[in-house]
Amino acid sequence: MQAEWNFLLRGGVPSSQSKRMENPAGGQSDSQPKLFTDASWTLLAALEEVQPHCAGIRDNIRDSLHSWVEWMESSDPYEHHLPAPYEEKVTLFNRLLLIRALRIEKVLTASNSWVSQVMGRSFTESPPIKLKEIFEDTTASTPIVFLLVSGSDPTAMIFKFAEAQNFSERLHSISLGQGQGPIAEKLIDRATKRGDWVCLMNCHVNTSWLPTLESIVGGIVQV
Repeated sequence: MQAEWNFLLRGGVPSSQSKRMENPAGGQSDSQPKLFTDASWTLLAALEEVQPHCAGIRDNIRDSLHSWVEWMESSDPYEHHLPAPYEEKVTLFNRLLLIRALRIEKVLTASNSWVSQVMGRSFTESPPIKLKEIFEDTTASTPIVFLLVSGSDPTAMIFKFAEAQNFSERLHSISLGQGQGPIAEKLIDRATKRGDWVCLMNCHVNTSWLPTLESIVGGIVQV
Protein backbone atom coordinates (compact mmCIF):
# COMPACT_ATOMS: atom_id res chain seq x y z
CA MET A 1 0.00 0.00 0.00
CA GLN A 2 2.90 2.36 0.70
CA ALA A 3 4.07 2.03 -2.90
CA GLU A 4 0.60 3.01 -4.08
CA TRP A 5 0.54 6.09 -1.86
CA ASN A 6 3.95 7.08 -3.16
CA PHE A 7 2.68 6.71 -6.71
CA LEU A 8 -0.34 8.91 -5.99
CA LEU A 9 1.80 11.61 -4.40
CA ARG A 10 4.93 11.49 -6.53
CA GLY A 11 4.23 9.44 -9.64
CA GLY A 12 6.76 6.77 -10.57
CA VAL A 13 9.34 5.48 -13.00
CA PRO A 14 9.21 1.93 -14.39
CA SER A 15 12.15 -0.36 -13.76
CA SER A 16 14.63 -1.15 -16.48
CA GLN A 17 13.00 -4.59 -16.78
CA SER A 18 9.60 -3.11 -17.55
CA LYS A 19 8.10 -4.22 -20.86
CA ARG A 20 8.56 -1.47 -23.42
CA MET A 21 5.52 -0.70 -25.54
CA GLU A 22 4.84 1.96 -28.13
CA ASN A 23 2.26 4.57 -27.21
CA PRO A 24 -0.76 3.67 -29.40
CA ALA A 25 -2.15 7.22 -29.29
CA GLY A 26 1.03 9.26 -29.15
CA GLY A 27 0.83 10.80 -32.58
CA GLN A 28 0.22 14.47 -33.19
CA SER A 29 -1.49 14.47 -36.59
CA ASP A 30 -5.17 15.31 -37.07
CA SER A 31 -5.94 11.66 -37.71
CA GLN A 32 -4.05 10.52 -34.63
CA PRO A 33 -4.17 13.12 -31.84
CA LYS A 34 -1.79 12.77 -28.91
CA LEU A 35 -4.24 11.27 -26.43
CA PHE A 36 -1.64 9.86 -24.03
CA THR A 37 1.42 11.99 -23.36
CA ASP A 38 4.79 10.31 -23.10
CA ALA A 39 4.80 11.11 -19.38
CA SER A 40 1.40 9.45 -18.89
CA TRP A 41 2.46 6.38 -20.85
CA THR A 42 5.56 6.06 -18.67
CA LEU A 43 3.43 6.41 -15.52
CA LEU A 44 1.21 3.58 -16.73
CA ALA A 45 4.24 1.32 -17.05
CA ALA A 46 5.21 2.20 -13.48
CA LEU A 47 1.65 1.64 -12.27
CA GLU A 48 1.60 -1.86 -13.73
CA GLU A 49 4.54 -2.69 -11.48
CA VAL A 50 3.06 -1.04 -8.40
CA GLN A 51 -0.46 -2.43 -8.63
CA PRO A 52 -1.10 -6.00 -9.92
CA HIS A 53 -4.77 -5.14 -10.60
CA CYS A 54 -3.53 -2.74 -13.28
CA ALA A 55 -1.22 -5.24 -14.93
CA GLY A 56 -1.62 -5.42 -18.70
CA ILE A 57 -3.41 -2.10 -18.92
CA ARG A 58 -1.20 -0.81 -21.73
CA ASP A 59 -2.00 -3.91 -23.79
CA ASN A 60 -5.69 -3.30 -23.09
CA ILE A 61 -5.41 0.31 -24.21
CA ARG A 62 -3.76 -0.76 -27.44
CA ASP A 63 -6.48 -3.38 -28.11
CA SER A 64 -9.47 -1.30 -26.90
CA LEU A 65 -8.33 2.19 -27.80
CA HIS A 66 -11.81 3.46 -28.69
CA SER A 67 -13.14 2.57 -25.22
CA TRP A 68 -10.21 4.28 -23.54
CA VAL A 69 -10.67 7.37 -25.68
CA GLU A 70 -14.24 7.57 -24.40
CA TRP A 71 -13.03 7.27 -20.79
CA MET A 72 -10.25 9.81 -21.34
CA GLU A 73 -12.67 12.36 -22.80
CA SER A 74 -15.27 12.01 -20.04
CA SER A 75 -15.82 15.03 -17.79
CA ASP A 76 -15.63 12.88 -14.64
CA PRO A 77 -13.36 9.87 -15.22
CA TYR A 78 -13.68 8.72 -11.60
CA GLU A 79 -17.40 8.08 -12.07
CA HIS A 80 -17.18 6.96 -15.69
CA HIS A 81 -17.01 3.21 -16.30
CA LEU A 82 -13.56 1.89 -17.13
CA PRO A 83 -13.14 -0.34 -20.18
CA ALA A 84 -13.49 -4.07 -19.46
CA PRO A 85 -12.16 -5.86 -17.53
CA TYR A 86 -10.88 -3.02 -15.34
CA GLU A 87 -14.25 -1.71 -14.18
CA GLU A 88 -14.72 -4.94 -12.20
CA LYS A 89 -11.04 -5.61 -11.62
CA VAL A 90 -9.71 -2.49 -9.93
CA THR A 91 -10.51 -1.04 -6.51
CA LEU A 92 -11.66 2.53 -5.88
CA PHE A 93 -8.11 3.48 -4.96
CA ASN A 94 -6.73 1.81 -8.09
CA ARG A 95 -9.13 4.00 -10.08
CA LEU A 96 -7.63 7.03 -8.37
CA LEU A 97 -4.15 5.88 -9.38
CA LEU A 98 -5.24 5.55 -13.00
CA ILE A 99 -6.51 9.10 -12.93
CA ARG A 100 -3.16 10.16 -11.44
CA ALA A 101 -1.44 8.62 -14.45
CA LEU A 102 -3.81 9.65 -17.24
CA ARG A 103 -5.93 12.62 -16.07
CA ILE A 104 -3.81 14.39 -13.47
CA GLU A 105 -5.94 17.54 -13.71
CA LYS A 106 -8.83 15.50 -12.25
CA VAL A 107 -6.92 14.11 -9.24
CA LEU A 108 -8.34 16.63 -6.75
CA THR A 109 -11.94 16.03 -7.78
CA ALA A 110 -11.40 12.28 -7.85
CA SER A 111 -9.72 12.35 -4.42
CA ASN A 112 -12.75 14.11 -2.96
CA SER A 113 -15.01 11.43 -4.45
CA TRP A 114 -12.80 8.66 -3.08
CA VAL A 115 -12.70 10.13 0.43
CA SER A 116 -16.48 10.65 0.34
CA GLN A 117 -17.09 7.02 -0.67
CA VAL A 118 -14.58 5.44 1.70
CA MET A 119 -14.72 7.71 4.77
CA GLY A 120 -18.00 9.56 4.38
CA ARG A 121 -19.21 12.86 2.97
CA SER A 122 -18.58 14.64 6.25
CA PHE A 123 -14.84 14.48 5.48
CA THR A 124 -15.24 16.41 2.21
CA GLU A 125 -17.93 18.92 3.10
CA SER A 126 -17.18 21.95 5.23
CA PRO A 127 -19.64 22.32 8.10
CA PRO A 128 -21.56 25.60 8.24
CA ILE A 129 -19.72 28.19 10.30
CA LYS A 130 -21.44 29.13 13.54
CA LEU A 131 -19.54 32.15 14.75
CA LYS A 132 -21.26 32.12 18.13
CA GLU A 133 -19.89 28.64 18.91
CA ILE A 134 -16.43 29.62 17.68
CA PHE A 135 -16.45 32.80 19.75
CA GLU A 136 -17.10 30.84 22.94
CA ASP A 137 -13.72 29.10 22.52
CA THR A 138 -11.74 32.32 22.12
CA THR A 139 -10.02 34.71 24.49
CA ALA A 140 -8.24 38.03 24.05
CA SER A 141 -5.03 36.06 23.42
CA THR A 142 -6.73 33.40 21.27
CA PRO A 143 -7.97 35.15 18.14
CA ILE A 144 -10.19 33.78 15.41
CA VAL A 145 -8.27 33.18 12.17
CA PHE A 146 -10.14 32.75 8.89
CA LEU A 147 -8.33 30.85 6.12
CA LEU A 148 -10.27 31.76 3.02
CA VAL A 149 -10.73 30.16 -0.37
CA SER A 150 -11.36 32.15 -3.51
CA GLY A 151 -14.74 33.87 -3.43
CA SER A 152 -15.34 33.58 0.32
CA ASP A 153 -15.69 36.62 2.57
CA PRO A 154 -16.69 36.35 6.26
CA THR A 155 -16.78 40.12 6.77
CA ALA A 156 -20.57 40.45 6.64
CA MET A 157 -20.93 37.53 9.07
CA ILE A 158 -18.48 39.14 11.51
CA PHE A 159 -20.27 42.49 11.49
CA LYS A 160 -23.66 40.80 11.83
CA PHE A 161 -22.39 38.85 14.85
CA ALA A 162 -20.99 42.03 16.40
CA GLU A 163 -24.40 43.65 15.97
CA ALA A 164 -26.10 40.70 17.65
CA GLN A 165 -23.69 41.06 20.58
CA ASN A 166 -24.32 44.84 20.79
CA PHE A 167 -20.67 45.35 19.85
CA SER A 168 -21.02 47.15 16.53
CA GLU A 169 -19.58 50.40 17.88
CA ARG A 170 -16.64 48.53 19.41
CA LEU A 171 -15.64 46.52 16.37
CA HIS A 172 -12.78 48.11 14.43
CA SER A 173 -11.50 46.84 11.10
CA ILE A 174 -8.49 47.55 8.93
CA SER A 175 -7.32 46.10 5.63
CA LEU A 176 -3.63 45.33 5.83
CA GLY A 177 -1.31 46.43 3.10
CA GLN A 178 1.85 48.41 2.61
CA GLY A 179 2.36 50.75 5.55
CA GLN A 180 -0.72 49.55 7.44
CA GLY A 181 1.17 47.48 10.03
CA PRO A 182 1.96 50.36 12.44
CA ILE A 183 -1.63 51.63 12.15
CA ALA A 184 -2.93 48.16 12.99
CA GLU A 185 -0.59 48.00 16.01
CA LYS A 186 -2.05 51.22 17.41
CA LEU A 187 -5.58 49.96 16.77
CA ILE A 188 -4.88 46.69 18.61
CA ASP A 189 -3.20 48.52 21.50
CA ARG A 190 -6.18 50.82 21.94
CA ALA A 191 -8.68 47.96 21.61
CA THR A 192 -6.76 45.86 24.18
CA LYS A 193 -7.07 48.64 26.74
CA ARG A 194 -10.76 49.21 26.05
CA GLY A 195 -11.84 45.61 25.53
CA ASP A 196 -12.85 46.24 21.90
CA TRP A 197 -12.61 43.90 18.91
CA VAL A 198 -10.27 44.29 15.95
CA CYS A 199 -10.77 42.69 12.55
CA LEU A 200 -7.60 42.49 10.44
CA MET A 201 -8.42 41.85 6.79
CA ASN A 202 -6.18 40.78 3.89
CA CYS A 203 -3.35 39.64 6.16
CA HIS A 204 -1.85 37.70 3.25
CA VAL A 205 -0.76 40.91 1.50
CA ASN A 206 1.41 41.98 4.45
CA THR A 207 3.17 38.77 5.43
CA SER A 208 6.30 40.64 6.54
CA TRP A 209 4.28 42.18 9.38
CA LEU A 210 2.71 38.92 10.59
CA PRO A 211 5.64 37.99 12.91
CA THR A 212 5.01 41.32 14.64
CA LEU A 213 1.33 40.45 14.97
CA GLU A 214 2.27 37.07 16.42
CA SER A 215 4.44 38.82 19.00
CA ILE A 216 1.64 41.25 19.88
CA VAL A 217 -0.90 38.47 20.38
CA GLY A 218 1.59 36.44 22.40
CA GLY A 219 2.12 39.41 24.68
CA ILE A 220 -1.54 39.90 25.46
CA VAL A 221 -2.22 38.62 29.00
CA GLN A 222 -5.67 37.64 30.10
CA VAL A 223 -6.67 39.38 33.33
